[in-house]
Amino acid sequence: MKIFSPQKVRKTSVLVLDGDLRHAVDIVRSLGRSMNVTILSKNYHVPARYSRFLDSSIVHFIDRGNLEQEVDYLEELIQKRAFDVIISAGLDGNRVLSYGKERIKKLAKVPVPSFECFDIAEDKAKTILLAQSIGVSVPTSYFPLSQDNLLHSFSNIKFPVVVKARGGQGHYGFANNLEQLQSIYARICNEVPDQIKENAWPIIQEYIPGKIHGFYALMNQGELRACFMHERIHEVPPSGGPSSLAKNYYDEDLVKQGTAILNALKWHGVAMVEFKKDERDGEYKLLEINPKFWGSLGISIAAGVDFPYILVKMALEGDIDVVNSTPEKNILYQWLSMDMAHSWAVGKPWLWLGPVLRGVANDFLFSDPLPTFVLIFRGIKDVLNGRRRIHNLS
Repeated sequence: MKIFSPQKVRKTSVLVLDGDLRHAVDIVRSLGRSMNVTILSKNYHVPARYSRFLDSSIVHFIDRGNLEQEVDYLEELIQKRAFDVIISAGLDGNRVLSYGKERIKKLAKVPVPSFECFDIAEDKAKTILLAQSIGVSVPTSYFPLSQDNLLHSFSNIKFPVVVKARGGQGHYGFANNLEQLQSIYARICNEVPDQIKENAWPIIQEYIPGKIHGFYALMNQGELRACFMHERIHEVPPSGGPSSLAKNYYDEDLVKQGTAILNALKWHGVAMVEFKKDERDGEYKLLEINPKFWGSLGISIAAGVDFPYILVKMALEGDIDVVNSTPEKNILYQWLSMDMAHSWAVGKPWLWLGPVLRGVANDFLFSDPLPTFVLIFRGIKDVLNGRRRIHNLS
């Protein structure tokens, strides 16, 4: 009798760039249950490296100043490892994938927008101008042509204002008068010399009083396939920053505004559109687009909108059914290491323990505990080394 052994089914193989980011853990956990997942990160000892759902890891530093070289590297890597889908947790990886999309898509699925669309989304000035052209509300914005141009052209600016670099994250400041504006503008120019060389000068926007609202979406060539919204309850720092405790909600007006800007871009893949709800008139004002996965990805997955999984599914199948993003129930979600930092910052070191004892969902998994332990250890280490001054965060 001839015995036939069952043929082993090959799992989908996914490469995740920017694997050193905190939310890369969420991506690995989402995909690793049914796929082979490899991360590419600039360091070896990153939180996602310790997940039991990770298949392998590669150490490689993405040089944002040499995109051609990075596309060459990815082409060679894909040919060697036969990845089916390439995605990224962060900005640098998505920039490379968008830039090299036409070359990379010949070897693997790459669910990202064109580089032209990515450039508009990453450039805050271009984003604001696009929003204005389609009727999406934005803060009053000023676009200096040089540092000297600041005084000559914008002496009648109404304060307070926010100064932002046109590209990247973390380069911003608040000014309450002209003297502060000059100082902050000069500082930000010094922080982004590469942008200044390209005449991409920082922008100035009126300060909008109100809460920040994020619209998180998956788009297929400009058509909405899934979305999610959440409200920050605790932040790090408490004065404004990433969520450490949040709850989901749904607002049709926010969906309309967020979808409008991504539709105008013919966006493909995931993105986060950041708004502020103006306390003065109740309108959502668009601040910027983050053309990548977001740090608070965990709450959307916990609420049933598994963005990493449906992104890969869409890449493989060409499209997916529209995901019902209206929450069936309200969900609270806690990022343990971040909420510990928040608790210390507000002078209540054990505040984080309350949600844990109440059974609030969080990023700790008994089946995959090591990444969370690594994040907690890193937070403590940063505090001891003075890199995270939590007592001064408020």
